[in-house]
Amino acid sequence: MTDFKLGQNPVAAVECIAQGHLGRIDVTKVVYGPVEAAHHKWSINVVGYCADHCLSAINIDSWRGLLGTARYDFCAVWGLLKGRSSDVKMYCDNTLFGEGVSALFVNTTQHFGKGMRAAPHARLDDGKLDVGNIVGTRGQMIRMFTLIKTGQAASLIQSCQAATVELQMPTHQGVFNVDGEPTMHHHEVISMTVHERALPLYVPTQEMFLAS
Repeated sequence: MTDFKLGQNPVAAVECIAQGHLGRIDVTKVVYGPVEAAHHKWSINVVGYCADHCLSAINIDSWRGLLGTARYDFCAVWGLLKGRSSDVKMYCDNTLFGEGVSALFVNTTQHFGKGMRAAPHARLDDGKLDVGNIVGTRGQMIRMFTLIKTGQAASLIQSCQAATVELQMPTHQGVFNVDGEPTMHHHEVISMTVHERALPLYVPTQEMFLAS
C-alpha cells in the first residue's frame, strides 16, 4: 500500500482491486535452521537483523500492547543508541558485501515498519533484493534513522542489490525478523533467494509493472 502511495486508505485499496489490473511481485525464500532439517519462510517485505535484538523482536506481544505503533521508533532509537555490532558476514550474489552489522534489512519493497522508506530504489518486480546495513558511530546511525522515513538516508547506508543474500551468523542461535514476525535461527547461516514476479497482486493503473 505504501509503495503504491495508497497509504492506509482501504477505499483506495478496494478501488484498486475493482479495476482488476494485475501485476506480479517478487517473493523471497528465507532458509535457516540446522542443515539436516532446515526451515524456511517466505517474505514479501523485509527480513531484518540487529545486533541488539530489540529490533529483531519489535513485534512481540507485550511491546505491541505497551507501545503501540510507537514501538518502531522507540525500539529503533534504543537499539541504535546501544551501539552494538555483531560479526555477521554478508554475501550478496556470493561476493562478500561486508562484515559487522548494527542493523541490517533485506527488502523487496521500498518501505517497512510504519512508512519507513529504507530502500527507495527497490522495485517490487525487478528480481533483486535491496540490502542495507545501518552502521557507523551512534551519531551517524541516529542521523540515518531520522532521514529513513523520507528515503534520504539511502546515500548514507551501506547498500547493494542482489538476487541471493547469505548471512553468516556469529552464533548458532538468535533472533531475526521476517515481515514483522520474530523468528529464531538455530544455525550459523541464513540464506535468502528472490523469486522474481512470483506472486500476482492487484495494482493501481498508474503503476508501470503490469502483467503482460
